[in-house]
Amino acid sequence: MKEKVAYISIINAIAIIAVIIGHLDIAGDKSVGTPVVNVIERFGAFQMPLFMCVSGFLFAMTSGYRKKYSDLVKNKVIRLLIPFVCLSLFTFAFKLCLPSSMLKHEVGFNAGYIFKIFFIPFRGPVPHLWFVISLFTIFLFTPILKKTMGKTMFIVMTFLLLSMLTFTPPHLKMLNIEIFAMDKTLSMTVWFYLGMVMQLKNMSERLASWKIAIATGFIYIYLIYFVELSLVNNLVCMLVGIVFIFSLSNRLAEMLPNLFGSWRNYTYQIYLLHMYPIMACKFIYRKHIIVCDDLWFWLIWTVSLLSSIALPTIIAKTGKNMPLCLRRLIGL
Repeated sequence: MKEKVAYISIINAIAIIAVIIGHLDIAGDKSVGTPVVNVIERFGAFQMPLFMCVSGFLFAMTSGYRKKYSDLVKNKVIRLLIPFVCLSLFTFAFKLCLPSSMLKHEVGFNAGYIFKIFFIPFRGPVPHLWFVISLFTIFLFTPILKKTMGKTMFIVMTFLLLSMLTFTPPHLKMLNIEIFAMDKTLSMTVWFYLGMVMQLKNMSERLASWKIAIATGFIYIYLIYFVELSLVNNLVCMLVGIVFIFSLSNRLAEMLPNLFGSWRNYTYQIYLLHMYPIMACKFIYRKHIIVCDDLWFWLIWTVSLLSSIALPTIIAKTGKNMPLCLRRLIGL
């Protein structure tokens, strides 16, 4: 069990680093550092499918899989919806106090925008929190997903069906519903389901091989950088990327069980809070305190990355000593 916790923690750490790098829009497209950053960002394209896969894996591994449905939903309301509402309202109030020139996603004090805060997360004050709502929605449907966990034929058919929903052509507007992040939920459920299958069928242990890690790593790099991705190729690419990270993390957990230190235990809090240090660093960079050359760009980029991990971790560790009602605001 300890080995499982170690390698899953490493997977979470890799995933959150990829997410943060994807959000480090320090200077915009005109920055001299951006071309290199784009190469780095592209490598982490597996980030959200990987997060969903790990969520399904942990769901099947822990007692949540056997919980009564009402208890599961109650737990996820506390764990997911309360932080979502809290951080959305806090960020909304904070952004209202800022000039619009500082905001990539503008806010408004009107009925339409208030509706977006609660029901269209990707268009709300904290766009990346769509993941939290999608994850909650998927948990609502876990009884259906669990019923398919029997014969291999049922699992394969379910995976193929969910894959079809993942890559439904954009012109099918009925599946492009942004309310409650349903559009993204439809494209992510397949990865949550894959995580459940990997745990229940003990697939992760079979992937614990340097040969698999190296082979899938090379294939992933080839697909992500040298292949013009079609819908099917994209599915294959994400699948290969997930296998690569699972296999690599298994091996790393044996060699370096404490890799990424104690902060890897707070990846959920880092995900919830990482945009605040990024916003601060972006403001500092755009104030042109130093001449905006390559060195300045990479200095702020690095500080932004590190602070996005360190500050939420400090808040989470400090929050452990706070009353329960306050801890729940950041998912503790």
